[in-house]
Amino acid sequence: MKNIFITINSIKPYTQELNSYLSLPAQSVARVRFKKKWLPEINNYSEMNGKEGHILLRIYSDSKKLIPLRKIKIKDVKEIGDIVYIEFYLLDIPLFPSDESEFNNLIDRIYKSLSSSFDEAKYPNKDNKDLKNLIFNGSSLDILDSKSSDSEYDEIKNWGVITSSFSRLNDNNGEGIFKDFDFLKLVEIKSFDGKKIALVQSGNDNDYYFKLKPSTEYKATFLQRTYTGNTGNSSIDGVRKVKITPETSLIKELRSGYIYGKYDLIHSSFSTSDYKKETCSNVEVAISSNAENHIEYPVILPMMLTTSLKDTVFTVLSFVLFFVGFILYYSAETMLAESTFLSAKGLKEILLPILILSGANVIKDIKDMALGRLSLL
Repeated sequence: MKNIFITINSIKPYTQELNSYLSLPAQSVARVRFKKKWLPEINNYSEMNGKEGHILLRIYSDSKKLIPLRKIKIKDVKEIGDIVYIEFYLLDIPLFPSDESEFNNLIDRIYKSLSSSFDEAKYPNKDNKDLKNLIFNGSSLDILDSKSSDSEYDEIKNWGVITSSFSRLNDNNGEGIFKDFDFLKLVEIKSFDGKKIALVQSGNDNDYYFKLKPSTEYKATFLQRTYTGNTGNSSIDGVRKVKITPETSLIKELRSGYIYGKYDLIHSSFSTSDYKKETCSNVEVAISSNAENHIEYPVILPMMLTTSLKDTVFTVLSFVLFFVGFILYYSAETMLAESTFLSAKGLKEILLPILILSGANVIKDIKDMALGRLSLL
């Protein structure tokens, strides 16, 4: 099976979406959208499903630089009108040489392989011009297989090397393409008691999620690199922060992490409410700024809000106790009319605290369920 290559250009707004492709751990999901005219060699779009390949960054002002950003596997393809939406799993980040000369030599070798795949003779690849074939099939790039190298795969290290190479990329005016761009890499998510939350396969769709628990506080740590182009003064312009925006009221942001300089470890935190029903939802991570014309390009963290068996058993028991107690309370006179062992009044005195305690939990569960439903609307 041939590999699939998806090409994005180093111009806005496409460059602003690079964090979506680089910042998340393997098995996360990202997407692209293209008009059909940019896929001239692909007629049956569904044939892309399940294919592996790479997402490529094409340097618009230096078009012979096609930089593989990340290995991917196509999850789903949808056609809506003249637009093709492609979702894919993020796999390995390639390990590039940190030396500039070695990096450029490798990019030259990669281009020789890719240019025959997109058919440069038919689709000329010229500087500052559009390449008319942006999604194409080709042979695998074995020279980028990080698993075959002697060193163990290190996603964060590979992220650091490839983002460092971006600092050397300039546009036609000699200005850095990624000047003042904040690159983010999710390092980890931990509960406040120090337990690491991994991205694991779960749910009916078998996708990957970060599993959260009720009434728990979490801290997300990001590695940040910003290439300001400044020397001496490493501060950035404007106020920037890494903001967490949950898509459900069951998750609440506690603290935004602020960006002050060229590189840092950024901590943002959030908490979950005391929910009772398992559900899936997303958390958006975006860099906000007070700069004029700033547009946020969020990275999506898939969350699964889980419950324990103990919580489920407690909830079921509360419902059973409440409804059985309710029936017994209002049937006490009839049931114990001829009893000499226990009077109706005595039974009600026993049942009343049980109804109060179990009823309070039942009402809270109904409230949480209603709020959860409303948050999904």
